[in-house]
Amino acid sequence: MVYLEAIFRHPKFLSTCAYAFYAAFLGRAAGTAVVFGEYVLYAMGHEVNQWNQRVVGLACITFTLIVHSTALNWGLRLQNILGSFKIVILLLISFAGLAVLAGYINVNSKPNNFAHPFEGTRSNANAFVTGMYGVIWFVLFLLYVEPRLTMLS
Repeated sequence: MVYLEAIFRHPKFLSTCAYAFYAAFLGRAAGTAVVFGEYVLYAMGHEVNQWNQRVVGLACITFTLIVHSTALNWGLRLQNILGSFKIVILLLISFAGLAVLAGYINVNSKPNNFAHPFEGTRSNANAFVTGMYGVIWFVLFLLYVEPRLTMLS
């Protein structure tokens, strides 16, 4: 965001507000928040339906926006703590898998994960368009921002 603010200086905070709107109401943040709501409801033992997981997701996005707009340092600390926790969990999963693969841990019932690798995936137009949308925006972002990043540094 710092780079976009350096490029687009007038009106002030235009790119920050546009990106905040995009992140909060469009794209992946909304979908991720709904999935977060689903997982929270499962963890709490509540019945999951379309509306209550959306309400929990909306509360998550609202909480995040309020924290980052009122107490940016605390929001960044919370974000760093959660990111560090995520990395620790991923490392734990990776090392556990390597330990099983190396034979240090015996697993009695070995899963047959690769028997049907694409079972349950969707092959409709929506899945294709969503994937292409993400790739196209990522490539456009790199093509647009990369030359300016080299000029700024």
